[in-house]
Amino acid sequence: QEKEIQTNKLDGKIDYYRILNKTSHLNITLGTTLSFQNFDSKIFERINGTTDLLEETLPIDGQSSSLVNDVNYDFRDLFLGVHYKIKRGDFTFSPGLTLHQYGLSNTQLGSTASQNQWLLLPDFFALWDIKNSENIRFNYSKTAEYTDINNLAQAYVFNNYNRLFAGNRNLGNALSESFRLNYFSYNLFNYTNINGSLSYTKRTKGIKNNTTLVAINQVTQPENFDPDNPDHIYAASGRFSKRISKIEYRLNATLSYSELFSRVNEALQQSESFTQNYRLSARSSFSEWPNFEVGYNWTRNQYNNGRVDQLFFTQRPYFSLDVNFLKSFYWTVNWDFYDYSNQENTIRNNYSFLNSTLYYQEQDSHWEFSLQGTNLTNNQATNTDSFTEQFNSTSQYIVLPRIIMFVVKYDL
Repeated sequence: QEKEIQTNKLDGKIDYYRILNKTSHLNITLGTTLSFQNFDSKIFERINGTTDLLEETLPIDGQSSSLVNDVNYDFRDLFLGVHYKIKRGDFTFSPGLTLHQYGLSNTQLGSTASQNQWLLLPDFFALWDIKNSENIRFNYSKTAEYTDINNLAQAYVFNNYNRLFAGNRNLGNALSESFRLNYFSYNLFNYTNINGSLSYTKRTKGIKNNTTLVAINQVTQPENFDPDNPDHIYAASGRFSKRISKIEYRLNATLSYSELFSRVNEALQQSESFTQNYRLSARSSFSEWPNFEVGYNWTRNQYNNGRVDQLFFTQRPYFSLDVNFLKSFYWTVNWDFYDYSNQENTIRNNYSFLNSTLYYQEQDSHWEFSLQGTNLTNNQATNTDSFTEQFNSTSQYIVLPRIIMFVVKYDL
């Protein structure tokens, strides 16, 4: 298979500000986004030095599908936005509206398909300055999401050795509404820092892949999903840090829940994902002593695709050390240990990575010498898991073996 994509894009924007009084102003924005794309692909077979171009599939019910793409796609977004900003005491508000005129056209298979659409999209920002180092922010926005040429090219392409993909030239836009609440606090007297956020996103008419499974093979085509089945994504995160003497202690937490819809073999499928990540760490900031960071990270990923539940755990203690000695030497070492498993314990893998570098550089010298070692524990593979609205998977990846290098660098 040969595939080539060319993209030319131009963005332009002009902002005009009108000061109304000491506490409010008006912002008018005029702009455009222009995108021009070309997509060419072909599938061929080469036998005994002879190349044969495959132009179309074998007939199914008397119809064949093209295997050659020659597509031109033009996208235009002209927009005019108006935002009003006002400050009242400790509060700041900024509502806005943006009018978009979208124009799309794609030429392929001997014809041109065009779309023109006007959309009025609102947004809103609010800020509460509780005090100089403490505030709460709220953001709301509604956005239109358009695809690029990859999802519009209708002839088949290979996305993997067992995955065929055909675009849909009639795809429209998806609509997303996002809500986000942030809290920030920093106390300079006791060196305490607190951050937190909550967010929610609702996506309607999302561009989803309609997948047909044939044994281990997949044939996929995108579509605008039913607006009665929107996607919902919830997220929360928090961070607390406190510095005591020369050591900073941190606690981080991130949670995310997704409820997504897709279509597999023409059947509606609801998928859910709930991920949790927690981290506890301590980091030093000595000026004359070696500095270190030590921590523990715990991750829990729970996936459900069509009533198929999977639960994965990752425990990761880690340690790093930075040492300056004899004026010209600097030594760093990083160690991470992974304990990866699933709920049934049918998957379990323990592995660690140790990397270290010793630097030598005289003061005011342009030369730097270093001895670098990566994967000193000679680990063979790593594990990871992933989730989409159609499938979840766990994978093992082979990594590079132990590597030791001597590096010489000269700075001009």
